[in-house]
Amino acid sequence: TSEPPTQSSPTRPDLPVIPLPEDAHALTLLFTLLYPLPNAEITSPSDVRALLHTLEKYCVEPHFPTTATQILLSTASHAPEFAYALACRYRLPNVARVAAKHALRKPAGLTVLSDADAAHLSGLQYHRFVQYQNGCIAAALHAIKTFSWAGVDRPVTPAASPTLVPVGA
Repeated sequence: TSEPPTQSSPTRPDLPVIPLPEDAHALTLLFTLLYPLPNAEITSPSDVRALLHTLEKYCVEPHFPTTATQILLSTASHAPEFAYALACRYRLPNVARVAAKHALRKPAGLTVLSDADAAHLSGLQYHRFVQYQNGCIAAALHAIKTFSWAGVDRPVTPAASPTLVPVGA
């Protein structure tokens, strides 16, 4: 006796059906990437996470480093901490560097990562990320205070400030 097909285990008499643990959305992202179909924009963190996990799980080696790099670089501009965590997870140091630089552009400071995303970072990787942030902030403050960016290596005092002469005087 055979059981009737259910929603979770579809059958087709003419084709074998292989059940996969990924949800339909993750597999759709994977197949749109692999087959000559118009690729959907992959921008949400859940889509990025699902696609990279699925690519790695099914050993899509020729596509993985290039695809992961492209996706994470496009994500780095709006979610740099997230891109940094996944770049560390998938061993993409160049992407991690770019993501760390993008994080400097955020005026509100570092965004809190979800526990799942933070779990991809080792303590040392997170420490280096924060050290990089703090080092860049310190360098920017030093440049502002000393005018070192203008070739002057000393603080400007009020007496050394140029005197403004009114126009037409």
